[in-house]
Amino acid sequence: NIGQAQPIIDQLAEEARAFNRIYVASVHPDLSDEDIKSVFEAFGRIKSCTLARDPTTGKHKGYGFI
Repeated sequence: NIGQAQPIIDQLAEEARAFNRIYVASVHPDLSDEDIKSVFEAFGRIKSCTLARDPTTGKHKGYGFI
């Protein structure tokens, strides 16, 4: 029954607002964290933009989170 589930749905939606992030993949090797951030700023304020890095080379692995 959706009526009984609605409080749980509302609670999950509220929690999701606080912990939202976007996974980005297939990032071109020449792009930086700042490049990706500038693209997504067209959709609103960006709290952070981090591309996963290889600890040995320091180059990003082609994916990250906004």
